[in-house]
Amino acid sequence: MRLEKRTQIQARKALLRRRMRSLLRAMSEQERAQGSRLAAARLCGSPWWREAVWVLSYFPLAGELDTVPIMDAALRQGKGVALPRIAGGQLTFHVYRGGAAELIRGAYGILEPRPDRPLFKLGERGSGPLLVLAPGLAFDRCGRRLGRGKGYYDRFLAALREGSSAPVRAVGLCFSAQLLSALPAQPGDQPVDGVVTETELL
Repeated sequence: MRLEKRTQIQARKALLRRRMRSLLRAMSEQERAQGSRLAAARLCGSPWWREAVWVLSYFPLAGELDTVPIMDAALRQGKGVALPRIAGGQLTFHVYRGGAAELIRGAYGILEPRPDRPLFKLGERGSGPLLVLAPGLAFDRCGRRLGRGKGYYDRFLAALREGSSAPVRAVGLCFSAQLLSALPAQPGDQPVDGVVTETELL
């Protein structure tokens, strides 16, 4: 991709990030709570959820859709749950069995597993499908994802899809207002396989 084209795409992404952050800040706590409950119910009723052996989740940043009910449901149903840590510019996922004692505040103020928690390893609990919940500021109907600009999930998903013998389903979680008709994309951007909001499942 030519430098000029890349610069234009980066500028469009930066503008969209600002717009989406403003949108999330403007949502009320009631809207967030209700939307999170509905999205969690929609995800937990999906074929992706029923097939998953492991759920790779995350704790949300302020304003994002709440993933705690999803993690609680996975643990109740006996699914493996793993959560991300940022280490050396990469995401590493660690096994999470529930409880505040397993968590610390990370570099961005996000709850993450303690570094001594066991690493998630492919094949640890059989070859069933992996459900990766991908955060994002926006998604579109073709599966493109707008992250926060650091590329952590793009690098992680690329490595996971290349290295896993089990099916990998990456699903974006967002409020319906964050689902756009089209997003700019660059080489290296990893798409998601589906998107779940409070109103629909794509």
